[in-house]
Amino acid sequence: MRQVAAELNARGVRTAKGGQWHATTVRNVLRREIRVAVG
Repeated sequence: MRQVAAELNARGVRTAKGGQWHATTVRNVLRREIRVAVG
């Protein structure tokens, strides 16, 4: 998760609220997407 967050930040990708990515942010997004896909 840390590596994904670091890569997103390095590429200048911002979160939905315009912030930087953290490992927990990546985890939360992935969990949310899994729930939607399975749901």
